Amino acid sequence: MLQKRTGRTYRGGGHQLRRIAYFTVLALASAHLCWGREHACSPDLMPHSGTGSYGELVRLFQEFQGTRLRMTDAVVDLSADSFDITRIDFSERAVAGRRSKVTSALESLATMNVAAWDVSQQDDFLLVRGQLLEELFTLDVMRPWARDPLYYLADAMSVAMMDIPARKEGRAQLRSKLQGVVQLLEDARRNLVPSEVSAAVAELSEDNLSKPDAQGIMHPFRVNPPAGAIGWYDDLLARARSADRETRRSILAARAAVLSYADWLRSHHSQMTAPNGVGRERLDWVLRYVKLVPYTADEIFALNEQERDQLWTDYAWEQHRNRALPLLVPAASAEEYAARVATVQQRIRDFVDSEDLISVPVDLGPLQVYTRFTQRQQGPNLWEWIQYRDPSPDLFHATFPGHGLDDALSDRSRHSIRHLIRDGARHEGWARYWEEAGERLGFYEGAPRTKELLEIFAMYRPVRSQGDINLQLNRATLQQTIDMWRKWVPMLDDGLARSDAESYLRTTPGYGIGYAVGLIQLKHLVADRKRELGERFNLREFHDAFLSHGRIPIALTRREMTGEEDEVCAFWSAPPIPGLVH
Repeated sequence: MLQKRTGRTYRGGGHQLRRIAYFTVLALASAHLCWGREHACSPDLMPHSGTGSYGELVRLFQEFQGTRLRMTDAVVDLSADSFDITRIDFSERAVAGRRSKVTSALESLATMNVAAWDVSQQDDFLLVRGQLLEELFTLDVMRPWARDPLYYLADAMSVAMMDIPARKEGRAQLRSKLQGVVQLLEDARRNLVPSEVSAAVAELSEDNLSKPDAQGIMHPFRVNPPAGAIGWYDDLLARARSADRETRRSILAARAAVLSYADWLRSHHSQMTAPNGVGRERLDWVLRYVKLVPYTADEIFALNEQERDQLWTDYAWEQHRNRALPLLVPAASAEEYAARVATVQQRIRDFVDSEDLISVPVDLGPLQVYTRFTQRQQGPNLWEWIQYRDPSPDLFHATFPGHGLDDALSDRSRHSIRHLIRDGARHEGWARYWEEAGERLGFYEGAPRTKELLEIFAMYRPVRSQGDINLQLNRATLQQTIDMWRKWVPMLDDGLARSDAESYLRTTPGYGIGYAVGLIQLKHLVADRKRELGERFNLREFHDAFLSHGRIPIALTRREMTGEEDEVCAFWSAPPIPGLVH
């Protein structure tokens, strides 16, 4: 058994076994589309020739960005100074008009001279086409205006989270938004088709009306979070005690509209029996041609089964190793937690710098910390349970050098297409990579109990991916999925599980899958580059180069960094959405 490499002793054989499991299954999963660099794509799986230029691609993408639908909520942009809730026309005629515009754009793409462009421009073509296909999938399959009660409720709740303006002009704007909520929920009752709403989404919608959010990310801070949309309107009304009578009257009208909407949902709940997911053919179509992932759902499910079992083995070994050590104690107050966060943030910055892991701009400002100290009646959620004991797992993942650094660098990009792209698997894969990299590179030496937390932190990702697949393939109900997640993840709470299931059911399929597949693809790329460069491989140079390509699907970044065509070949010839007839 090999114990040493380049003078360093490997500790924790589970990580060696995990790597073997990854790449054994990965090789099997990729066999049907992997030819290697010495072979080009077959003639029917290559970029096409035509007359359209790259400049036309950029113009088409910019025009499309201004008109695309939002998947998770209808219309609210709380960052706008002048604001009103826009009433979008979702009539059959209007939807057909939107579909016609997307179809026309796709036809324009088919005339472009992609074969003559350089590799990065060809990849931009796949990105733009993926965005258009996602819009088509939204219009023809997801149809959130008809199938998702939360499409409207999320906006109504957002308005309740706003501050009461001190100035007269600001209060007038708030009243306009509150009146918009009344109109929006009227539209909801007209547009929603109860028989097209799934039982899971109906149940989650009712949760959002009267239960506290289990995560509260991007919500205004409350020590005890309000109980759903109704609770947020009660919170707004309490904050408006000293406001003028007209503003309070507007709040009461919007609150009444939310209560009426809740009654409407309850009265139609028995009719909401549509399937939860999109089915196998459509899920695989989305994964390949929208998400640009080179694996099928079944292949991803198998990869995650390997990872799930190895994580539990690692967890058992780590607990045995640490059995004589005291358990970590959670922070007892917001002040103690804030002090821990500040200390660990600096330690991570110093570690990344001393180990020469990534180039960090000298003017990089503070990055957001997502997990806050909250006292929930039902107790902390899974992330809080871990973070209050040691903030480092989520700081690596979500703050630095995970999401926070990634987003900050991407925001500096002026690329005409890529600065507007944020692929979920790429985004989450990078963040997950740093959870494990921190451990493997030595950050947790001397903190063995934290390694147990890291295993728990990681456990949720493969089973969450499997749950996402089960929901989309309609082989598990919402409750069965939550029960499976809680069976395989210590400390996982019902509220967080429901919140995650909600996000996967309401967005274009595949985001939950991306947590696992993004890490798999990123490790695959590290292996490629290390094999190619040998002793010339430099980890900081790899990380810098990876980030420089933008938050695009990793298969495209791999092509640009290695020249390998094998994964991208399968993306070129996109068939119609399975099962649709217009």
